[in-house]
Amino acid sequence: MIVIREVSPLLPEAACLLDELSAELERNTGRDGRGSFSLTDVMSPRSVFVVAYDGETPVGCGALRPVNDNICEVKRM
Repeated sequence: MIVIREVSPLLPEAACLLDELSAELERNTGRDGRGSFSLTDVMSPRSVFVVAYDGETPVGCGALRPVNDNICEVKRM
């Protein structure tokens, strides 16, 4: 069963997933996407960083970053 948990983007499993995403983006697009994402974006008030776990194995991550009072941006899927 997949469980999604709000976690710190500083956790080792989050860093690993972010590195895997950057490597995949680099292979597919020629750019790793790191320039359009900062950990501080998802550590600010009203933001959230989540990791999906299959049992205890981290299998994906994502984040919501507020743009203004009514809009948020989905990051790092």
